[in-house]
Amino acid sequence: LKHKLNPVTLKILVDCSGSMAGPSIEAARNGAMHALDHLHEDERFSVSLFGSSVEDMTQGLQTWRRKNRGSWRRVLTGVDATLGGTELEIAVKHCLTLGREADEKSAKEDAYGDILLITDGQVSDISRLVKALKKAKHRIFAIGVGSAPAESQLAALAKASGGECLLVSPGEDLRVNIERLMARMRAPQVKDMKAILNDTDAVWLSELPSQAAATGAFQLYGLLPNRAWNGHIIVSAMLA
Repeated sequence: LKHKLNPVTLKILVDCSGSMAGPSIEAARNGAMHALDHLHEDERFSVSLFGSSVEDMTQGLQTWRRKNRGSWRRVLTGVDATLGGTELEIAVKHCLTLGREADEKSAKEDAYGDILLITDGQVSDISRLVKALKKAKHRIFAIGVGSAPAESQLAALAKASGGECLLVSPGEDLRVNIERLMARMRAPQVKDMKAILNDTDAVWLSELPSQAAATGAFQLYGLLPNRAWNGHIIVSAMLA
């Protein structure tokens, strides 16, 4: 599928609760910097830290300038796991407000965005967050850092918002995962996906996603007509 890459409005949200101490917070710092390095000139971004409360490192949405990357690297070096507990729902909802202007027209233009969430925390009420994300037209791209991140909760939240969730072990380099998520953010979305066999019918045991990235991958399970079947599966979709 030929497509143009979309610009992003990136909202980086880093878990700085006590449980992130050690290799996890170091990986999160490096991951946040790598995400900034992959912004294009003039794209808009924010950086926020959270634990029991939320601390913004930017005033609303800022415009990315590569000449400032050295300053950001120094600032992020000082980020540590000192913010207490993990109030993830409050932090995500706070990110949704960043960039909103008093003027209604500006609010509509600035409110859209992708949240890059780096955490080892849990989501207590996915349904409330999903409603808030869809209303604000935001997606969650989550990286679960640590030996036991809340995989099912993060994955469910990311999927429901139209994003993606990746898991890493303590101290693991996040750069490849950051690049994968940034590429996914930039990819156009497709909808109305359908899968058919070219010469017969199949019994599908799972459903295609309602919306997916044009460059993404997905799994589809079904029963083929017989073991000797050697036809083609055709997948079609419309650009969202």
